[in-house]
Amino acid sequence: MISIKYPTDRTKFESDYLKALKISQTIEASFRGLINHRIFTPLKLKFSSLHNNQTLSLKWLLTADFNDIITLSFEINQCLENTSFSRTVRKNRKNKLQKILNYDVAKGTSYSKLIANFFRDKADELNLSSCYYCNIDYINTFKDIPYYAKTIDFVKNATQKELEKIQDIGPSVATDILGQKVGITSMDQLTISSKIKDNLEERLVNRKYDHFTLDHVLNKANHPLTALSLYNFVPSCYACNCKFKGSDHLLKSPQDTYLSPTSSDFTVETAMSFKLLLNGSSLGTITSKSDFDVTVDFPDGNSKFEDYLSTFKLKGRYSFHKNEALLLIKKKQRYSQSRIEEIARDTGIPAQKIKEDLYGKELFDGELATKSLTKYKRDIAKSIGVEGID
Repeated sequence: MISIKYPTDRTKFESDYLKALKISQTIEASFRGLINHRIFTPLKLKFSSLHNNQTLSLKWLLTADFNDIITLSFEINQCLENTSFSRTVRKNRKNKLQKILNYDVAKGTSYSKLIANFFRDKADELNLSSCYYCNIDYINTFKDIPYYAKTIDFVKNATQKELEKIQDIGPSVATDILGQKVGITSMDQLTISSKIKDNLEERLVNRKYDHFTLDHVLNKANHPLTALSLYNFVPSCYACNCKFKGSDHLLKSPQDTYLSPTSSDFTVETAMSFKLLLNGSSLGTITSKSDFDVTVDFPDGNSKFEDYLSTFKLKGRYSFHKNEALLLIKKKQRYSQSRIEEIARDTGIPAQKIKEDLYGKELFDGELATKSLTKYKRDIAKSIGVEGID
């Protein structure tokens, strides 16, 4: 339910993606040769009208805006359904397209692995923290070594295997470090290369691991054109991607861009909101979860928001977190705005800072993606009258 905030330097982000995929000139030529077939004439005309008579290239396609790729994907699918061409021709063209843009297999290396590595490397830039589809489960990357604030503490406590996970440290160097670590108080006392010291300082590991999956917004079976496109990937939790969405068609037309977290048109996080429904009680008399309900409100007449909720089972999944709403309500009961202002006068701490400490800073400031359940708690806090929430 939250949009992806891409890095400010989008040009470098996209350039790094192209480098990560290692698309050869041969593959680029194969793609251009394929779309030059006359069955794809409508696709080329569509692209030309959108982009000032440019030639559609694979390089462009891989980093094109989501609104562009969804338009072209539906266009190419219409081309492949054109009965003016034989079924054999249509099937042959689709098979070739899938072979060129095969997410699961590439010559030598799987594109899926290259793309997963790219998102792991960009986790900090993307601020991966909470699933973009649900804002319930955490998504993150991690290094399989223990955390220590000081490098010397890491060196003194690391095992042989943990040291070998650092880049440029093999068995012999790790053994050497283990032999030197007893009694040292500074990294300067280690007789190892400056490069290895730098790698230790940065905890530069041979491999990062992830706690997220990558979902194709437009599934690759029905939309082969977008199988490798950067803005067709949503870092998401296992439940949203594998258990609930699967190969469902979340977006059924080029006009449905507002349902994709990768699109600048995404409006789910603002159009839908969580509302408190009192069961005959007043806010001040709520004592348990049975005294209220939390509903999801969305614009009337748009069944696609309901489909979004249904696809990811969000109503049921959020009902499990009703206790979070109860905690907010109890805090509001104990700390009225006047009480907070009184505490502020007595302590000299600004009233806004007290509210941030009380309810959580993420409810007042920052992107929704920084913590799980932030949208849910922010909407509930608004509905119970917590002041200062945008």
